[in-house]
Order: sequence, then structure tokens, then C-alpha cells
Amino acid sequence: DWPLWRRGRFIHNHEHGSYTVGRHLSAHESMIYPPLACILWFGFSPWNDAMRKRKLQIGPTLSEASKHGGMGTHHIVTPERLEGWYKELARGTKDLRFNDAYRYVFV
Repeated sequence: DWPLWRRGRFIHNHEHGSYTVGRHLSAHESMIYPPLACILWFGFSPWNDAMRKRKLQIGPTLSEASKHGGMGTHHIVTPERLEGWYKELARGTKDLRFNDAYRYVFV
């Protein structure tokens, strides 16, 4: 239920990223990468207690103004909901070592 799970990634070598609040978007122009370009996101890895604590520590620090403005509300999550997100995302993962298009990366 959070649209940012499926978003593009911004790779740049600009002096400044020109990010919007939360660093989820940038004012810099986007480009489409070649079909076999591969960006691996490890947002829930390794899935251990330290990572869970890191994910859960952000929500309590949000200001009331941010919450009221709808910014960062995806960080306001219970441990149970966070675990649910992890399991939901894990179901959609694939082992790229067995994908013909990406096997060359692992040789």
C-alpha cells in the first residue's frame, strides 16, 4: 500500500542531489537506462534486529508539521506492520543467478 516500493532510482554524479524532502525524488532530469541495466535495492537487508530497529527509529522523530503535511508517514509503522511489509516484498523477489538475462553478473 506504499507506492514508493516500486519507484525508479536516481543515480547521479552532480555536486548536489537536489533532493526533495525525504530524498525520494530529485529536481535533476531523469533518464531511462538500457533494458539490462540493473539496480539492486537492499532496503530490507540484512533482515535482522539491527535493521528492524533502524527502520523503526525514524517514525518517532517526525515533527507534527511533517505528519500533518503527509511527509514521512510511511515511517510511522508498528513492528508487526514492518514485518508484514518485509514478507510482502520478499514474496516478489527472485534469485537473479538463475535468470538468463542477469546470469553474466554472477560469473
